[in-house]
Amino acid sequence: MTTKPELYVITFHSTYWAFEAETVLQEHGFQCRLRPVPREFSSSCGICAEVLAEDMEEILAILQEQGLEHDATYGPLKGR
Repeated sequence: MTTKPELYVITFHSTYWAFEAETVLQEHGFQCRLRPVPREFSSSCGICAEVLAEDMEEILAILQEQGLEHDATYGPLKGR
């Protein structure tokens, strides 16, 4: 039995920021998957980024460094 990775969900103020973050994070070699925001987290733009928990510290630093605005982070969550 394989264990599911721990994930974080990053929400954004708009779909523009979500798509920009996905592009930048993938260019830096991080796994990043855009998906609908779970209702229990937010009703903002409707798209969130799902990333590995182990990468969160570096990911947040890159988002800040690149001026990519995000709303909030949720996790760690068990992978889906």
